[in-house]
Amino acid sequence: MKIKLLFLFVSIGLFAQNDKTLVFNRYIELEQDVSVKLASKKLVSDYSFDKLILIDLSYLLLGETSPSEGLEATFNEDKNKISLSGGIFSGQHYLVTAKGDFSTTDKGIYFFDENNGSTDAKISINYFHSIWSTRKYFKPIKNKKVQRGFYKIETAKRKKIADLLKDYHYSWILLTHKGIPVENLESTIEELNAAVKKYNYVLELEDDFVEKVDSAHVNTFIKEKKMSSRSAVVIQSIIIKDDDNNEVTLSVKPESSQNIHDLKLDSYDIEKAITLYENTLTSIDSITDIISTTEIEQAQPYWNSKKLIYYGASPFYSRETISKVYTFNESLSFDKQFNDAIGDLFGVDLQVGYFYQTKPEFNSIVKTFYTRVTGQIARGSNVDGFKKQTYEFPSTIGDTLSTGIITNPNKIEGNYNTDGQLYNYGLKTSVGVEAYLYPSTHFGLFGQIGYSHVEFDAGKGKDSEIYNMRLGILMNLKSKEKNFATLQFFADRSDLSKSPNSEDKDLRFGFKLGIPFYFKSQL
Repeated sequence: MKIKLLFLFVSIGLFAQNDKTLVFNRYIELEQDVSVKLASKKLVSDYSFDKLILIDLSYLLLGETSPSEGLEATFNEDKNKISLSGGIFSGQHYLVTAKGDFSTTDKGIYFFDENNGSTDAKISINYFHSIWSTRKYFKPIKNKKVQRGFYKIETAKRKKIADLLKDYHYSWILLTHKGIPVENLESTIEELNAAVKKYNYVLELEDDFVEKVDSAHVNTFIKEKKMSSRSAVVIQSIIIKDDDNNEVTLSVKPESSQNIHDLKLDSYDIEKAITLYENTLTSIDSITDIISTTEIEQAQPYWNSKKLIYYGASPFYSRETISKVYTFNESLSFDKQFNDAIGDLFGVDLQVGYFYQTKPEFNSIVKTFYTRVTGQIARGSNVDGFKKQTYEFPSTIGDTLSTGIITNPNKIEGNYNTDGQLYNYGLKTSVGVEAYLYPSTHFGLFGQIGYSHVEFDAGKGKDSEIYNMRLGILMNLKSKEKNFATLQFFADRSDLSKSPNSEDKDLRFGFKLGIPFYFKSQL
């Protein structure tokens, strides 16, 4: 009896496509005299490479190799701030996530409510799509380390399939021997056959697969899996009945009985056998991803560099609040002429990004490089036209024991519009470019430049144009949370139309923690 596992391989160079047969003996053991031809251009399969690129994209933008499905919520201690984040769904080359930050009121979170709404909030749906990605490794024809890598990857994949097939076969035998109901053996292996076709593998099952089962090898399997047990079967018969009096009887054979092909088996733990059998069924259902994970893990040491190009779009809604805006109203007392201005903004953020990284030990001028072009089309406002000011208004009279009468001035910290306008909306468009270059693992340079324009209807506000720029150096610090905690030291110009050294004083120096992307020290 033999089980044949047929593999299809593309040979190196100009060789034609070849069928290679991986043969199992009657004990579900791989025969060793196997010759395989592999394509030198594929360290991993296309399926695994696509999965690897999605992992790279997810970590680059989100700091997670696979964002969890569904939204997760976190609260501050007072539970008046809520943060939501998580993955919505993902495909072969894209992922969709959501992120939100909200302030709450006693009655909940309000949107588009000028009176009782939250003072600040933002939520966005983010779509990211990789459009071109590569990973490079040394040519296996000349590099012995990569040759070993090809061997390890191919061997690991075959071993995963062989071990799964063996566990399924023998656990099926053990359950059948006791009379425990099992799925059809041949049908299940056909499911496995269909699943591994992503890797050009084809399973072929001979007719006498079960008939030549050997007691000694089944007993060896029992010992290998540590399922030996002297305990007797607690329940030998179960009758399961539904409301319509339909019933099914499950009869468990005693230890001394002989069943399938007169097998004489050692005592074994039937509960462990059931668990193993069900685990193998689960693994068969996910064998495509199991093999893919094996390929990715085994190939990791052999990559030399990676490149990733992507684009993204993020529709968003946000709420902003300007506290205590002064609005003249002669019918009110001065202290009543201050009200919060609340605005609802929405639009879409766009970006196209490029990321490159090479191994730290390589003698390369560029260790890591990231750049992106960003844009935004949105409903904007004239919030930048408001400035804080302390208002003093007629004082009150107060008595003291020592001097008799004094005056107590009243003050209000408020905001006012320098152009005398109310809070209004306008059309905002912006573009920006930023780049981050690491010539070494721990130090780098970065630059950001952007342009923003807000256009208002006549009488609603003064159109604004702002050119901003930031330049600086980067320092990667060790962090328990992430691979790096990056510190920026920068020189900042908020508006290049202003003078850096006159009354405008538009030149600042500072530092901040974090950069808008994530990367690991190793590929």
